[in-house]
Parts: sequence; structure tokens; C-alpha cells
Amino acid sequence: EHHASSPTVGNYSSTSSPFLLPIEPATEECYARGPGLCIIINQELFYADSNIPQATVVDERQATEKDKGKLKSIFSCFGAKVLTFENLTREELEDKLKATAVTADDPKYCWIALCILSHGGDLGGGMHGVFGCNGVGLPTEKIVNIFTAAPASKTLN
Repeated sequence: EHHASSPTVGNYSSTSSPFLLPIEPATEECYARGPGLCIIINQELFYADSNIPQATVVDERQATEKDKGKLKSIFSCFGAKVLTFENLTREELEDKLKATAVTADDPKYCWIALCILSHGGDLGGGMHGVFGCNGVGLPTEKIVNIFTAAPASKTLN
């Protein structure tokens, strides 16, 4: 039985399910609904590149294939085009992010999700970031800048 004063989600109300919270009306501007782009970078296998002094020895990431599969499934349900990339060096990671930022700039995409499954940490000099498979880090700030540059296509220069 539904009570008029209970917030609802689909056929469920907050009185019929202890897991649903009351829904507040949106007070902020929202993004447009529509198709999105999901980029999944899956870093599973790592090595320390002997040619790069700052390369770090990083352990393999167990069960990352399972995480990748779940993310791919979820974002596909949202109607996203899902792009996946595996075991990229720091340089390949940056290049792939720049290329996908250009793809994401296409007006047919209303939103973008970037999922980097990797180890991360202190890169030195007060910077934090994620590791390429070669044990070399890419600063988080650089990743954010790739996707917030306007227009995104200029990030390739």
C-alpha cells in the first residue's frame, strides 16, 4: 500500500523499503540527459621501466578484470559507448587520454565517465597521480586538465 506522503522511486516508497531515502527536488542546474562516453583504463600488469629513473615497482592488481567487466556492464546500461584500454605505459596513457578527450568533445555525447583502474600515490614534488604499467606516474592534475581544456581538441598540440 502506498502512502501519499511517502517519497517514491518507481514502484517503491520510502515506507516499503528501508534502503530508499527521501528524494529532494533538484535545486541546481543539471547536465542534459543523453548518450555518454565511458573510458576505462585497466592497469593490471606492472613493471619498473629500467630506462626511467623515477619508475616505481608496483604490484599487479588482482581481480581488476572483474572490476572492468562490472564497470563496462553498468555504463552500457546507461547507454554509454564504452572504450577500454589495457596496460598502458605513462606515455601511452597520456596519449590515449588526449585522443579520447577529442572523441568526448563530439556534441553527440552529453557526458563522459573516466575510470582509471590502477595504483596511484605520491609522485614526488607534492604531486599525486596514477601509475602507468611501466611504473611511471601521470599527475592527476594533468589528467583533469586534458578533459577540461576548451576545446578539447587543442590538447593534442
